[in-house]
Amino acid sequence: MKLYEMTDAWNAIIASLEESEDGTVSEKLAEHLTELEMNIGQKFDGCGRLIRGYLADETAYKTEAERLTKLARTSAAHAKWLKGYVKEQMEQLGETKLQTELFKFAIQRNGQSSVRVLDLGIVPHEFDVEQERKVNLKDIAKAVEDGEEVLGVEVTRGTHLRVR
Repeated sequence: MKLYEMTDAWNAIIASLEESEDGTVSEKLAEHLTELEMNIGQKFDGCGRLIRGYLADETAYKTEAERLTKLARTSAAHAKWLKGYVKEQMEQLGETKLQTELFKFAIQRNGQSSVRVLDLGIVPHEFDVEQERKVNLKDIAKAVEDGEEVLGVEVTRGTHLRVR
């Protein structure tokens, strides 16, 4: 029986108990209730094991992703440094092109100009970038919790499942 089916059966038993005029529980119903409790407990235990397993996998994958990201950054930094070193040596030799058995090296112009802002205060405003307005959500939540009315927002508090 699936967990949702057990939950439905449990709710049906509770409803029949509430509808019982004398409040007694038949032996068969009590037996079914006990069996259902054991089965539901086993299903929840199984779900708990799966949740823990998935959370452990998540942690392992994140750790591995961080390790691989660090390796990727290191490799990129090594390649960047080595390219700069080769370029510098070619410039000192006065070469813009060099061919070896395996590779062709060439110093070329960049495809796009680069801009470095020296003093933002004197750059004309026509070059400003429109940005979306942002609000501090934590401050809004605190204000509402402190009894202030903040127009245009809704503060809610949801629920979550904790598995211990």
